[in-house]
Amino acid sequence: MIRYEADNNYEYEPTIDLDTGEESKQVVKSSVGEKYWELLKWAQDRRKMPFSSVKKQFAAMKILREVFKVSMAQVKERWLDLEEDKFWQDKLDFWTVVKSYDKKP
Repeated sequence: MIRYEADNNYEYEPTIDLDTGEESKQVVKSSVGEKYWELLKWAQDRRKMPFSSVKKQFAAMKILREVFKVSMAQVKERWLDLEEDKFWQDKLDFWTVVKSYDKKP
């Protein structure tokens, strides 16, 4: 998926016309903050418990986005990979994902 970043507050994604399957010239603007909340909720559902500090999780997501330049979909993929490792199962959070990008391309 192609992502266009206009500033720190929004990501722009091309949309696909459902009738033709072609990329639409219309650009859908969505708040990065909303995506962070969606990702946080997804992770909490996977963990079956809330995070102790939402602010720290958002800080880790920001590093993933701005430093490592990974999409939310890539973060989810890495999360799922780490989830399979028994070592991380009870302590998996977004800082764990950041550390994994520090070590693994």
